[in-house]
Amino acid sequence: SKYAGLDVPLELSERITLYWQGFPHLPQFVQGQFWRLTGTVNGIGLSTFSAFVAFLAYCHFALKARFWCVALITITVPMVLIHSTSGYVDLFANSFLSIGVLTLVHGYLFDAFDRGDLMGWGLFGLTCAAWSKIQLMPLVVFFFALYGYFYGVRAVQDVRHKRRIHILIGIAFFVAILPYLKNMMVHGNPFWPMKLPMVGELFPFALDTSAEGALQRPAHLQDSPQIVAFLHSLFEIGHPTEYGYRSRWVLDQGDADVSFRTGGYWWFAVVLSMVSMAVLAFVHDRKKWGHFMGAAFGTLVLVSLLPQSHELRYYLFLPLSTAGTIAMLFHRAEFKRPKVALCIMMV
Repeated sequence: SKYAGLDVPLELSERITLYWQGFPHLPQFVQGQFWRLTGTVNGIGLSTFSAFVAFLAYCHFALKARFWCVALITITVPMVLIHSTSGYVDLFANSFLSIGVLTLVHGYLFDAFDRGDLMGWGLFGLTCAAWSKIQLMPLVVFFFALYGYFYGVRAVQDVRHKRRIHILIGIAFFVAILPYLKNMMVHGNPFWPMKLPMVGELFPFALDTSAEGALQRPAHLQDSPQIVAFLHSLFEIGHPTEYGYRSRWVLDQGDADVSFRTGGYWWFAVVLSMVSMAVLAFVHDRKKWGHFMGAAFGTLVLVSLLPQSHELRYYLFLPLSTAGTIAMLFHRAEFKRPKVALCIMMV
C-alpha cells in the first residue's frame, strides 16, 4: 500500500516479512496503483490482467501472431485462465518473460535479429520479469546470455555495432539484477531470504526453501528427483479428473493428495501444443527445425531442474511462449501450407 500512497495499515507475519525484504516489488507497485485508481482492493487483479493483455498485444502487433490464435490457446490452459484476474503475481511476471522469450524465437525463426526495436522490447520484458519474481531469475540470466549471442554475435558483422549491442544488453542486464545486488549489499545473499542451491552455506539465509519445497509435493513424490516431479506435474500423471470438494484446477493446486501443488496445464493441451508447435516449425523451415526443437527441449529440461519446478504456476511462460510460437507460425502456414494450418486449427 505504501507504493500507491494509500493509508492502509498492514501487518505481515515474520515469514512474509522476510520474503518482502528480499523479493522484487514491481508487481506490488503496479497493484498499488490500480488499487488507488479504482478505490478498491479488488482492483489489484487488473495488474495481472493488464500484463497478460500486454503480452497478447505484443504478440499480435509486434510479432505478427494471430491474436485469436494466441489468445484461444492461452486461455485453454487452466492455470493461465485462473490467474488472469487474481492477485497472485505469477502470470504478471511470466507475461513479461514470455515477451522476452518470444522476441528471441521470432528473431531466430524469421531471421529478424536486425530488428532493434524488437530487441529493446525483449530486453524490457526480461528486465520486468527479473523485477517481478525471484524464481524466474535463473531463466532471465539464461535468456540474457542468448540475447548476447544471437543479437550481438550472429546477427551483426560490424565490430562497432556489435559492441553497441553488447553494451545495451549489458545495461539492461545490470538494471535487471539491481534488486539482487541490493540484497547482496544489505543481506549478503542475492536471493535473500532463501538458501541458494549447492552453495547455500556460503551465504546467510533465513529460510531453507529447498528443504521446505520438498514438502510441497504429493506424498508419493517426496523422494523423487526434481525432474520426475516436474514430468508428473506437466503431464498430470495419475491425477483425478474431478474432486468432490473442489474444482479440478485451483489457484495453487493445493488441498489435494495425488495432485498437491502440481498440474494445472491440462495434459491434453500440453501434448497437443507440443505436437502443433513441432509440426508448424517443421513446415516453416526444415533446416531450422532440429535446432529449434532442441532449444525448446533444452529450455524444458532447464525448467525441470529448477527448485519447485513442479509448481507450474511459477513457470507460466511455458504455455504462453508455446502459444505465441504456434500463433506466429500459424500465420505463415496459412499461406505456405493451408491444409496443414486448417488441420491444426480444427484440432
